[in-house]
Amino acid sequence: AYYFRGMGQALPVEVFPVFTPSELETLFTGSSHINLSVLKSATDYHNCSEADPHIQYFWETMQGLSQDQLSQFVNFSYARSRLPPSADQFPHHFKLEGPTPAQEEEGDKALPHAATCFFK
Repeated sequence: AYYFRGMGQALPVEVFPVFTPSELETLFTGSSHINLSVLKSATDYHNCSEADPHIQYFWETMQGLSQDQLSQFVNFSYARSRLPPSADQFPHHFKLEGPTPAQEEEGDKALPHAATCFFK
């Protein structure tokens, strides 16, 4: 009962029979398909640009991942396994950063840095 009451806040329960279970799932949770072009368009670059070699390597690597691996990456960085359907629906953009000045000085000795919840 609580389940339907909660879902009824987003969509009238009376129209549920119009949809298949799969369609209802997509309406409420979004598509399980990770669309990299949507993620790219919702990405902000700080101290780097999309044309930088390491950013190009990042996107090439992402394109080589399976949907399950992409979902795991999104879960790590966004704390959810699905993305909004379009870039304008992201509450926060994904962020890629270039090296800090200290990392620049260290050159190849600098270790990569990753953070969870990188959608800010």
